[in-house]
Amino acid sequence: MNLLKTALVAAAAIMVASTPSFAAKATGGGWGGPYAGLSVGYLQDKTDFYDPENYFCDGCWFSAGSANNLTFGAQAGYNWQDSKLVYGFEADAKGVYGEKLQGDDSSGLPFMGQTINGAYSLRGRIGMTTDYDAMLYATGGFALLQTNQSHMDSDEFDGAGRLYTGWTAGVGGEKKLNSTYSAKLEATWSEFTSQKKTDATDEGAFGADPSTFGITAGVNYHF
Repeated sequence: MNLLKTALVAAAAIMVASTPSFAAKATGGGWGGPYAGLSVGYLQDKTDFYDPENYFCDGCWFSAGSANNLTFGAQAGYNWQDSKLVYGFEADAKGVYGEKLQGDDSSGLPFMGQTINGAYSLRGRIGMTTDYDAMLYATGGFALLQTNQSHMDSDEFDGAGRLYTGWTAGVGGEKKLNSTYSAKLEATWSEFTSQKKTDATDEGAFGADPSTFGITAGVNYHF
């Protein structure tokens, strides 16, 4: 939970530090057009591990609990605005730093471990302005997850990189600080396609079924 607290404090610091410096400036310009920005956040790894070849036990799934991570990233996108309706797309990339997620088998021995190195997405966004300077939106689209996995029973897989594809969806809010800058807060849930891997001797097959939950705060520059 210390990483979560750190992420929330960092996110709050971005929002608070930005607001006073921009508050005195006049807002304006609407939401249409291109934008880009930076973000910081929290990412929870909720991956489940499983035993597809019944090597460790008969059809076992190993719930590994959760691991907490910090994220630092960048995003860019484009908005169109029609009266109070705002819609567009956004791409983002995040570096992920934090805990290793470890799953144990039915006897309590380590089965598989995972760390997340990167999270990426290409999403649509659609929202409504609550006033001229703020909007609430929903978002969803394609996601990628870059991991480093270790099969705890086989040295061949220690530190192996994996790339997972999936979908992501969430909600957020964004507030104009002036005609150029805005601040956003967003929560997303992502699910990824499970993968099965087998070691060199066709023994000790293992699988992973990743999912993540993230909270992100960021500042955007509107061109």
